[in-house]
Amino acid sequence: MVFSLKSFIMATIKFYPYSKQGKSKIYVRVLIGKTDIRLSTGLDISDVSSWSADTQRPKKTQADLKALKKRLDSLEDEIINIIDTYTLSEDKGVNQINSKLIKSLIAEFNNDAPIADKNVLHIFADHYAKSLENRTFKRKGIDHKYKPSTIYKYQNFANVLKEFSELKKNTFLISDVNNDFAGLFLTYLKDVRDSSINTQGKFIRRLKTIVKYSQQQGYKVDADYQNIKSFEDENIVTYLNFDELDKLQNVDFDNERLEIARDVFIISCFSGQRISDVQRFHKGQIETYDGVDYLCFKQYKTNRAVEIPIHYKVKAIIKKYKGFPPRFSDNLQSNRAILSTLIKKACMLAKINEKVQGRYNGKKAIYPKYKLISNHTGRKSFASNFYGLQGWTLPTVMAITGHQSERSFLYYIDREDNTLARRAGALFNQIEQDKKSENTDSKVISINKVVNQ
Repeated sequence: MVFSLKSFIMATIKFYPYSKQGKSKIYVRVLIGKTDIRLSTGLDISDVSSWSADTQRPKKTQADLKALKKRLDSLEDEIINIIDTYTLSEDKGVNQINSKLIKSLIAEFNNDAPIADKNVLHIFADHYAKSLENRTFKRKGIDHKYKPSTIYKYQNFANVLKEFSELKKNTFLISDVNNDFAGLFLTYLKDVRDSSINTQGKFIRRLKTIVKYSQQQGYKVDADYQNIKSFEDENIVTYLNFDELDKLQNVDFDNERLEIARDVFIISCFSGQRISDVQRFHKGQIETYDGVDYLCFKQYKTNRAVEIPIHYKVKAIIKKYKGFPPRFSDNLQSNRAILSTLIKKACMLAKINEKVQGRYNGKKAIYPKYKLISNHTGRKSFASNFYGLQGWTLPTVMAITGHQSERSFLYYIDREDNTLARRAGALFNQIEQDKKSENTDSKVISINKVVNQ
């Protein structure tokens, strides 16, 4: 199931064997509103008895069936990408997704581009995104696999580059990337796609990453690409304070989905974890040490093992569901999108409508706070609320959020570390009080001398 935030479009992607027995072609069915597309994927299964109708994937574990499953997963991602691209585009729409478009996508998917064609920027970018599935990167000397979310971002970036080329009616090569190209591309992102400043900055960083990688692979590049400047907009942090969280928890929703979304959000607010981890929580992760319950798991984004003490508000939710709240979709990207929409609505019904500065659909302005709430607000709320709270040191809060440095943590919550300044202020105040006390004592001694004389 695919869910688009912008237009609230629901789409279904199903795979199935064309024949009922023996060797068969695998077909895909794409349902978007009233549009019903059925096409061959160009992929075969050697024996239909190895197919699972429930998972819509091969159910055996032989190497060829594992490979088939991986190809179908990748094709589904490609179809989701193009649905997202058309849904979010300013000059396109999901009504333009038709059989011809999906058939063309499948044809391109099944035919690897020749090496010569990989000199074309968007084709090489697509090749780069796919290559991440089998590559690793080092962090502190340890190899890590790229997360599906990272691969998805680069795949989407390749699609944007392709759109840009089609709009300009120009086949841009890797060697065309320089400051002039960056200027044209940024104008396109701003004027055509209406991208936010931060999104533009992220795309420029991805562009430089891909060109640098191509250079390492021996492709011809324009050295001027290194002079393209990355950037980001002002960091604006939106979070809910403790009073607002109480307000949200005290609302009685007559809609079960809103209640579930609210409870998932509260777990994030009092565990300090990303929604990618919260939606994976299960009872098996709970362990007890010295009478205290902890959630013990590896963070999805960083692969870092953490132990999170369970807040009493989170314990109440676990007791309520006899575990953790259910997911709306087995597709975790769809689940996150649904959560984000429902959390906004829950906050609106809780009348969390203070006017604050923030970004909505990429545009900075003054909005009712509920409009600015997203899945990530939960984690930011934990970090912002507990930082500086009596008894909570910076290392204590960071141990829960998993931030590696004080600098990154403080940027994350848009604060400066004023701890030492506050301590110095308290010392100044104490010196002043001691001085006043000293002067008072001196006056008392002088008065006593006069009286005694």
